[in-house]
Amino acid sequence: MGIWRDAFYDPVVFAREFLEIEPHDAQRKWLNNSTHKENLLATGNRWGKSTVQAIKLLHRCFFKTRDKKWDNVRHYNAVNVSITQDQASIVFNKAAALIDGKYRIEPFIEGTKKTPFPTIIFKNGSTLQARSSQNRGEYLLGNDYDYINFDEVAFELNAAYVVDSVLTMRLADREGMIDFCSTPNGRNWFYDKYMKLKDSSGGYVQGGDSRDNPAISKTY
Repeated sequence: MGIWRDAFYDPVVFAREFLEIEPHDAQRKWLNNSTHKENLLATGNRWGKSTVQAIKLLHRCFFKTRDKKWDNVRHYNAVNVSITQDQASIVFNKAAALIDGKYRIEPFIEGTKKTPFPTIIFKNGSTLQARSSQNRGEYLLGNDYDYINFDEVAFELNAAYVVDSVLTMRLADREGMIDFCSTPNGRNWFYDKYMKLKDSSGGYVQGGDSRDNPAISKTY
């Protein structure tokens, strides 16, 4: 039971023991500190944000991570959102690959479906989906979520509307968490959100250099 208890409290232990992957130092920092209602990760290419967010999505779905006052709600919904369905599926596919063949987590997966949206269904009532933010978040309306990862948000032209009028309201039922993850793309909504959260005690912000990833040649 020690491994299960440790994995519940520490997503790095979950990654190591359940998904058989070892996050690099900067990924471990993010997993251990991005526990606020709003978290923002700004990294260079190949830093490994798709992998680390796949870990976080799986961890939160597996343990249904949220305030205990919502324990009476059986279902738990998490979603990876991005500018296109193809982009949203990158983190989703990474999560599916991390599960495959892993003896500690695979038995707890009910199944995976591709339509109408890619979904991993957990036996504990959790679902992990991939959805697009296209058409000002049209494909997210009518749903409720406990955790949202908004991937490559710096490239969403209607980010302010999608976040404030769509995503935030999808989390309102159970006071859920949202992460904003992206490679930078100039001074835009993502940049402004970075500056706001960086100077706030109500959120967590982390930057990441591509060279944080030990698999990347620092010389190259």
